[in-house]
Amino acid sequence: MNLPSKSLLLVLGPLLFSSTSLGAEKAKLVTFAQTHDGYHYDATAATPAAERATFIIAEGKFNVGGPSDATLDAVPFETLSRKLAIALSRRGYAMARNPDQADLLILVHRGRTNPRGVTEHSGSPLDTATAGSSISRGGGLVTAPGNQPMVGFSSGGGEVVSTDGNLKTIAAGLGWLPQLEKVEYELGNVATDGRYERLVEELSQERYYIVLEAFDFAAWRKTNAFTRQWETRLSFLAERQSFAERYAAMIKAGTEHFARDTPAALDRRFVTID
Repeated sequence: MNLPSKSLLLVLGPLLFSSTSLGAEKAKLVTFAQTHDGYHYDATAATPAAERATFIIAEGKFNVGGPSDATLDAVPFETLSRKLAIALSRRGYAMARNPDQADLLILVHRGRTNPRGVTEHSGSPLDTATAGSSISRGGGLVTAPGNQPMVGFSSGGGEVVSTDGNLKTIAAGLGWLPQLEKVEYELGNVATDGRYERLVEELSQERYYIVLEAFDFAAWRKTNAFTRQWETRLSFLAERQSFAERYAAMIKAGTEHFARDTPAALDRRFVTID
């Protein structure tokens, strides 16, 4: 049998062994993350279980009026919550064994934006009509403690209808509003450099989003008042794409931003879809 020469292997080797990575699909993930009231969490996947903060996950009902999407509906919330529970454990959190004793309530919203239409907000994620509905703990389902109304989604800004649809409301829901307003303000003082146009162009595309809001559940049990500890808002292109094929990779890539602040206003990176 004729074997390739050593010199030929040196030339072709990198190509032969990287053929899989060359064909891997990549997609851009945009992340906004912010902590509140001085919240800081240093635990990691190596932190002993007894020293980790615990959580439960609840399904939020906020959406920004996006169109129906079969690939989004194909992922049950229970499946999504399992992926998030794994990601949270990598970030040093532990799923609460006793839901009533959890440290954090992680409220999760997901959906698809509708930049070409009029954006309409839904009611509170778990309002009086759905109080006592299921809360997911990354697999099992438990009842919301006390059947109390939960908390409304905080978009971070008011609704401002634009000619391209309600782009500022979408920007607020995705966490882009601070950067958008900063660029708008700067454009009032300096010549445009294309930043505003690029932001509007991205917002004008239909995007999938997964939003996590972490609330102090222990404090709520004592006072019935919710205090948001941190938020992480992930979004990625939806047009001609499949949520079911991409959400797991996006969650994995966004995990490092849980309970942290994005250094710049937004973090943009290309994620390999595996």
